[in-house]
Amino acid sequence: MKTIGCTIILAACSLCHADNLTFIGHLVTPPVCTISNNARIDVNFRDVIITQIDGNNYRQPLEYKITCDSSVRDNSMAMTLTLTGDVVDFDDAAIKTNADGLGIKIWENNKPFKPGSTITVDEANLPVLEAVPVKSVSANLSEQNFEAWATLRVDYQ
Repeated sequence: MKTIGCTIILAACSLCHADNLTFIGHLVTPPVCTISNNARIDVNFRDVIITQIDGNNYRQPLEYKITCDSSVRDNSMAMTLTLTGDVVDFDDAAIKTNADGLGIKIWENNKPFKPGSTITVDEANLPVLEAVPVKSVSANLSEQNFEAWATLRVDYQ
């Protein structure tokens, strides 16, 4: 008798569990964006006087533009810029160069743009990026050519 009672209760409960949720949406592909047509961006500091490297002198604009393959935007998507590169040991916001004790610091609207960090940007109002040489207080720099490499990546998320 108990078995019949449980079966009737379970059958009655299964009838009261009708589908009352619907999940819908629209899948979108984010636009593919490139920085400066995928060309290398060169910042040429030219001749830098060692004794005048102070983190302000020789500041140069980092000229770039962003183009995307579609003008369709979803308001929930955000455009981001990510900077990557090897960091010097004396300043966590400076990219390592081939000259020991010398780094290149990137500024985003007058704030340090640290390698490994990502910022959200407005495609219609891109941030001003600048690069400036910085040196370690213990650096013993000598006359030489220098270079540094970094990557600037744009994403829609």
